[in-house]
Amino acid sequence: MTLSPQNELKIQDSEFLFKEIGNEGLTKQILRKGVTWQTPFSGDQVQVHFSGQVENGPSLESSYDKGSPFHFKLGQGEVIKGWDEGVATMKKGERAVFKIPPNLAYGEVGSPPLIPPNAILIFEIEMLGWSTIRDLTGDGGIMKKTIREGEGWATPKELDEVLGYLCPAMSIAVKTMRKGEVAELSMKFF
Repeated sequence: MTLSPQNELKIQDSEFLFKEIGNEGLTKQILRKGVTWQTPFSGDQVQVHFSGQVENGPSLESSYDKGSPFHFKLGQGEVIKGWDEGVATMKKGERAVFKIPPNLAYGEVGSPPLIPPNAILIFEIEMLGWSTIRDLTGDGGIMKKTIREGEGWATPKELDEVLGYLCPAMSIAVKTMRKGEVAELSMKFF
């Protein structure tokens, strides 16, 4: 099986072997290691390139063919379960092949006409990046979306002074930010 046009590797040529993720039969083969140690969280908006096919069957959709990356919210059921579980293990810049069993794809029903019942799907996915969205109050009252990561690990403490006018939600959000970070906040009206 030849993978994306940008990657002339064949599955059997990779130096990495397939490894099982979880205990439901999902396997992953890393073709290119990521450039960071971080992985996305459930609820993050991820951006990937992908190509897929039914094992021993027809090719499926490809973002490479469409010329634009695919975006989805991780862990929210917007994609098949095998994608949610597999993409959650990826680092930025990583390229991997996932072998997704029917129970994590379209199951006994399939998705006619291309995907027959009990089909195993093969997807090559390249992690381009993600935007992290955090619930700062635990009830959805203040949501923070990081636009650009800040530097270092330090964040303001309870008694640190911040100059300027801030709405009350900002005093909560700013305590989670690092120097140079840019973020977008959304708040519920109370």
